[in-house]
Amino acid sequence: MPAQPRWAILPLVGVGMLIAAVAHAQSDITYRTLSTSRQVVDEEELRVMVRFGLGHFHFAGDPGNALYRTTLVYIEGAFEPEQEYDHDKHALSIALSEGPEDRNFNLRNLRELQQRLDVNVSPIVPIRVDLELGAVSVNIDLGGLSLLEAEVRTGASEGSLRFSRPTLTACERLEFQIGAADFSVEQLGNSNCARMEFQGGAGRFTLDFTGQWRREGETRASVDIGVGALTLRFPSHLGVAITLDRFLATFDHSGFVKRGDVYYSSNYDETEARLRLDIDAVLGAIDVVWVPR
Repeated sequence: MPAQPRWAILPLVGVGMLIAAVAHAQSDITYRTLSTSRQVVDEEELRVMVRFGLGHFHFAGDPGNALYRTTLVYIEGAFEPEQEYDHDKHALSIALSEGPEDRNFNLRNLRELQQRLDVNVSPIVPIRVDLELGAVSVNIDLGGLSLLEAEVRTGASEGSLRFSRPTLTACERLEFQIGAADFSVEQLGNSNCARMEFQGGAGRFTLDFTGQWRREGETRASVDIGVGALTLRFPSHLGVAITLDRFLATFDHSGFVKRGDVYYSSNYDETEARLRLDIDAVLGAIDVVWVPR
């Protein structure tokens, strides 16, 4: 992933302080809308970098012929949009920085906020995605994209990231860093990715490995959870091997046989698609759900 640009703002540290600082009743808020789009020209690859600290975020493929299409609804005065497309590097950068007004809204519920960012990208252009989100309601669908890699970092978030359809290319890496959240990653089998990394702070997390699993051989994944509940969903045809390092965390090993220090699914030696999962958990519960084919 490219280095974080200098214009990146709204750091994830102190997201709770940001919410507490956001001003006035909803009726006093004035919103502005900024929409942009660009058609596919000669791009062999697209890099998308987003820094969005507060509101609702949606990311998916574009149903038309656009390289990208964006709509940003933001609070006037409190925030200022920054968007740039570097044609030479084929890189799209979007950020929402703090505005000139020092406002103090009484935002009790994130769902009441109308501030939002919608990003749609071409499914045919290979893409690298770098998302840094703060106190955000998240709806991300990477399914059907020509995804090369994705890195997602969130603060106090809720929502989901899914692969509703198989991706069109082989993915190199997925990385998720989720703070205090209620968050699910769904249909990872459709990602066609060689390496997956998930770090969760505190909350409820679901990792769903269902999907088509076109990759043959072994896929490597790691999960590092602090305090909370983790649900793992595996398709019944997938061979799974789990190495577990836990402290005060329970583990539901239904469907597994332990050999040495590793838990193997009963079908592990016979399946073409295999997942080797390293889990490090501190406090909470790890539940396993087997999904029939």
